[in-house]
Amino acid sequence: MGLIYAENVSLVLADKIGKQEAHTLIEKYSKEALQKNMHLRELLVSKSDITRQLSIVQIESLFDPSTSTGLCEEIVNRLLEQFSTD
Repeated sequence: MGLIYAENVSLVLADKIGKQEAHTLIEKYSKEALQKNMHLRELLVSKSDITRQLSIVQIESLFDPSTSTGLCEEIVNRLLEQFSTD
């Protein structure tokens, strides 16, 4: 469903239309995606009020899981170093 990425979209959209309006739109479209059993990304790229503000490429990039890992790799590497038996 892609709802886990809703906040990513909302934050980027807020730079264009303001925090409250972005939150309201993304909340509305998240509910619509659930009702239609549709991935949020697919719904958003079909909405002109979203695509007027964000390109399809931008929207797609906000749903890329590789950009949502934060410091996971660094934390895992530290843990591996800490617990290695070398």
